[in-house]
Amino acid sequence: MTRLVRIAFVALVLALAAFGVATAWQTGADGRWLRVALAVAITLPLLLLPRHPVAVVLVVVGAASTDLALGGGGGGAWFAMLVVAYGLGRYSSGLALLLGGVAMYAAALAADLPRLRSGAPLDEVVPAWVILAALVGLGHWFRSRQEETAELVGRAAADERGRIARELHDLVAHSLAVTVVQAQAGQRVLDRDPEAARTALAAVERLSREGLGELRRLLGMLENDDSASVDPPPSLARLDELVADVRAAGLPVHLTVRGSPAGLPAGVDLAAYRIAQEGLTNVLKHAGPGAQVDLTVFYEDDAVEVQVVDDGRGNDGRGGNSGGAGRGLVGMRQRVALYGGSLEAGPRNDGGFEVRARMPLVRA
Repeated sequence: MTRLVRIAFVALVLALAAFGVATAWQTGADGRWLRVALAVAITLPLLLLPRHPVAVVLVVVGAASTDLALGGGGGGAWFAMLVVAYGLGRYSSGLALLLGGVAMYAAALAADLPRLRSGAPLDEVVPAWVILAALVGLGHWFRSRQEETAELVGRAAADERGRIARELHDLVAHSLAVTVVQAQAGQRVLDRDPEAARTALAAVERLSREGLGELRRLLGMLENDDSASVDPPPSLARLDELVADVRAAGLPVHLTVRGSPAGLPAGVDLAAYRIAQEGLTNVLKHAGPGAQVDLTVFYEDDAVEVQVVDDGRGNDGRGGNSGGAGRGLVGMRQRVALYGGSLEAGPRNDGGFEVRARMPLVRA
């Protein structure tokens, strides 16, 4: 229940309880206190219906049946039966729902049986049973909808966490990997070639600024802050910049682009860029010294394909780039799966590692 509905419900139950007690107090002295107790038992337990539906049904149904058997007015009892019917469907399921339903209909049948025996037609009692069943069904439908909504919200939250994790991983892994390589290069040549060291440090500064810009853009998206960053999002159109950064870190990259990217959906564009970025980062981190890499992008009418192929022997020199055993390949698979594509990644027979990602397109 929402807060406003809960307050209104509590007020209604308390008002009904007060009315029931006042009515019971006007009865004869012999049965006054019993009627007062029944009026309380019929109404106040309704406040606990969301937490203890079956127990409330048993108490309210038992009290209502007793009140009707003693010749009570029946108005409060009938209202309570309507509420517990809805609450039973809304807040219980399985065996609890079955038990509560049996108890409720047993009480309804017991209350109507004398009338049926006296010759009352069925059409005077059956509508009440139908109403009770309809309220149980309505409550159960609302419960199902709430559970489905909660599941969808949870799934959406999990997907969003996964998307954020992939973006942060790709951003941090690439920026730090290239920055570390540049910093190491500057440190090695600092004494004998100050100009080369200055160039490496300038690259570190530029990459750090770019990484911070992307991080601000990502945080701005999470906060829905349009002014957080005006930098364009990563795209295959900026692939030359990515390749230049990796080359500057000392990894020879041969870039080949075939076809036209016209009408490429933004989501696929970003996913393809991140796959290329992660593939190059893995080569830089794992392929070992002397490695080279071929980066190829195929634009087709119905798909885009990214290939990252290196000839590295691994950092241990024993033949084979591992391709990264952490979140890198997992993130690639998740990105490709999001767009109904396929990913092949593994060591090559003649050495090195290959990543091949293909995603279908719906041209804009």
